[in-house]
Amino acid sequence: MSKIAEIKTHPISIALKQTLWTAHEELKDSNSILVEVRTDDGITGVGQIHGSPQKAICEWVARLAEVIRGMDKLAKPHRQ
Repeated sequence: MSKIAEIKTHPISIALKQTLWTAHEELKDSNSILVEVRTDDGITGVGQIHGSPQKAICEWVARLAEVIRGMDKLAKPHRQ
């Protein structure tokens, strides 16, 4: 049974050539967080998170990593 061994975040921010506006704010950068999940048998998966503030999101992912580290990679959530 393969288990989750490690989760890493890689925040990425790229300056835009021109400012974009959303309904809520102006955007001067394009931001994304790449999330890397590795199992104890060497399988790596990646995901992506859009949002801000990046630092806070990365901190929450690190907290979640503490909870799920060691869990079965194929485990299904329990429904109540």
